[in-house]
Amino acid sequence: MSGLNVRFSVKWMLVALMTGLAGTLHAEQPKPTDFIRGIADEAIHTLTVAGLDKKTREERMLKFLDRYADIPALAKFVVGRYWTKGSADQQQEYLLVFREYNAKNFAALLSTYSGQKLEITRTIHNKTNHIVQTVIIGKTATDKLQIDWQLRPEGETFVITDFVVEGLSQASTMRDDFATALKGSTDLSKLITALKKKIISIDANKR
Repeated sequence: MSGLNVRFSVKWMLVALMTGLAGTLHAEQPKPTDFIRGIADEAIHTLTVAGLDKKTREERMLKFLDRYADIPALAKFVVGRYWTKGSADQQQEYLLVFREYNAKNFAALLSTYSGQKLEITRTIHNKTNHIVQTVIIGKTATDKLQIDWQLRPEGETFVITDFVVEGLSQASTMRDDFATALKGSTDLSKLITALKKKIISIDANKR
């Protein structure tokens, strides 16, 4: 299961919260920078409340991901060709387990949130998308992490197609991690079992 350990440091739990590839905001299309700020602000105010119990945080995280994240698209991307190897029942079960795993994992990371801040440094526009460059700042000025958010306009909102942490695409990183767990598989069953074990492990943690 080491391949399923997506490479996020706990001190950057705000980053881990937003690993969903797609995000939507049902309102007049905001500026790319406002879109990113809005997601971060909502996460902080609804998911990092002092004294929030584990179950409630996980429930809120599920709702947050359902609102802002295209879970099916991300789930399919990270398993690549193995998606078509799974039966219809396996595909459905995998989507449900993948959604639950991410919600529980990110909720656990947020339980230790300690006030990191997001600063937007630059926005780049091209014909098909926007790139919002940001820096996550920890407790000291030298405790920083560079993140570039890739947004594609879609109707009255934006879709987050990827984010790049210190030069590494996180969609591709998760895909590489899952490929390790899927190695030698003929369908999705091995990965489903692995994700269920991870969920049990997260549930066992009282955090």
